[in-house]
Amino acid sequence: MGLLETVKRRLLGTAVSAIATGEEYDIDDGMSNVREGSQFGRVEFDQPYARKAAETLGFHAFELREWTAEERRTIVTRCHQAWERNPLAKTAVGYTRMFAVGKGMTMSYRCKEVEEVLEGFIAEQEIEESGLEGELCDSLQLDGEIFIRFFEAAGKTGIAIVSPLDVNWIETDQNNKRKRVAYHINMTVGTGRQGESTQGPEEAVPAYEMLHVAINRLATEMRGRPELFCVLPWLKAYRDWLEERARLNRRKSIYWDVTLKNATAAQVSAKRNQYKEPPPPGSIVVHNENEAWQSLSANIQAGEAAEDGRGIKNMAIAGVALPEYFFGSGSDANLATATAQALPPLKKFSTFQDIMTIMWRKVFRNVIRNQVKMGLLDEQYQETDADGDPIEDDDGHPRMVETIKAFDVHYPELEEKDPKTLAEALQIDVANEWADNDTAAQKRGYDPRIEGKKIARRRAAQEQSAAQREPVPGEGEEKPPEGGEEQGPPGGGRSGGKGGGEGE
Repeated sequence: MGLLETVKRRLLGTAVSAIATGEEYDIDDGMSNVREGSQFGRVEFDQPYARKAAETLGFHAFELREWTAEERRTIVTRCHQAWERNPLAKTAVGYTRMFAVGKGMTMSYRCKEVEEVLEGFIAEQEIEESGLEGELCDSLQLDGEIFIRFFEAAGKTGIAIVSPLDVNWIETDQNNKRKRVAYHINMTVGTGRQGESTQGPEEAVPAYEMLHVAINRLATEMRGRPELFCVLPWLKAYRDWLEERARLNRRKSIYWDVTLKNATAAQVSAKRNQYKEPPPPGSIVVHNENEAWQSLSANIQAGEAAEDGRGIKNMAIAGVALPEYFFGSGSDANLATATAQALPPLKKFSTFQDIMTIMWRKVFRNVIRNQVKMGLLDEQYQETDADGDPIEDDDGHPRMVETIKAFDVHYPELEEKDPKTLAEALQIDVANEWADNDTAAQKRGYDPRIEGKKIARRRAAQEQSAAQREPVPGEGEEKPPEGGEEQGPPGGGRSGGKGGGEGE
């Protein structure tokens, strides 16, 4: 019989001891109130995938189907609460936002007209100032989808973020489920004051007025699923494991075993009342030979339990595609393993970057399309460089660009490359005619057109400077040195594309 079992028996058995029990406690993560008293009241870790039809979490006993509005609300609420209170969940979501979005997107333009329209739109919607990019990245992970509604006012396009919980269902074409017809929503209306928001009547929003971005779905499904949905059981299992370990660590220090020699039940009961409160640390206990005190320590076997907790935690973090050392467990990591383990999360972050890039590209194209439809922008413009100078093709004709394609969205590179190694590789590519000089310059982060203009201006300035240093014939000419050779410009060599005295 183990020590803890002995303590329990003495604590719960007949009047044979005088141990004072400590107060029970629970580590609340804010999720218990969702589980209690609902159809999802089953313990998360108790057969998390074997649920009855009455306890479905997005799937039926016999067929796959979309979640109902009630199921989606319950699941999304639990994901949000896990993100708010569970450190593993919050860190996983935060890493994706940190790496995928970073400081935000950067824009490049191919004509000034489009730049003015989109920069004005970004400023009016406060996309940068409000941190909307990062918030949408978090929402995409926690809700599994984003809904952006477009509206027009005073000749301008605006956007509004619609909560996925306000979208009841998506109407599709009868013969093609991937073709959306309308989004049926119940918008939450109100000023934002607590308790004053209400659900409005159901509204069918035409598909062209709504942008829907979803993750974790199949080709035949409409709605997305949160990133945290698959790891909710393991997040709770790890929380419960830590909670039990915390209880054991709190109780492991001292248990007082008080033995009374030849004591009657009445004497034991009297001693229990006498020692109702355990003596504080540093106390001196005085008793006769009929009473024996012994301090007991619980053997909680922390060393053996460590791997159990690690296994449960790894199940949780594996579901969000992040390595173990991201969460402070670097005992088994070195440079080689960390480098190899960095590839999957980099792919995940770059995938989210692609999703965000496509989303913003669609938003901005819709803004430009509406401006063209209202006659405020032409369908084509002459392409210009970053300095605003017009670009011509090889034949000297203006290079035209479609207005709707005269911009692009970029997010920061996730992989840092060694500049020297990259430069050497590109030099080999150009020398073997595997790549063009312009392509190599772009790989190094340069715009060939802009850099070409800078180089041309520098050369022109050098030529002008060299021309100003050339002597005027007949005025102050110096005799050439012996040997009949003229000296070049000061410092030797040539300056710019024209040497001193060359061609005279």
